[in-house]
Amino acid sequence: MNLFLDVNPGQRRPGESQLTSGISLRNANRLPVAKFTATEVNGHMRLNASESSDPDGLALAYKWWQDGTQLTTTSQEYQTAELGSKSVHTFKLEVTDPGGLKAETSQTVAMK
Repeated sequence: MNLFLDVNPGQRRPGESQLTSGISLRNANRLPVAKFTATEVNGHMRLNASESSDPDGLALAYKWWQDGTQLTTTSQEYQTAELGSKSVHTFKLEVTDPGGLKAETSQTVAMK
């Protein structure tokens, strides 16, 4: 940004002076971090995204997928329906901050 000032408007000379400044945006939105644990509990998988965070301290929205299908929950924690023993499943978590920035992570887990 350039700003021109006339420090003595009643005089003809020396005329206007130039004042130059710079701006730095320090409050830019930063990407959230997506993390979750998957724990087997009595044939179900308990998913917990409480380790997910936003470096700006903003609230996060959660979306979960199981084997490529989006789950209906938007909760930070979720327990699946009963899964077959010795089955393998892939879970994905997507977190979104209020500014619309997203992060995702996934895990493949084997049931016992």
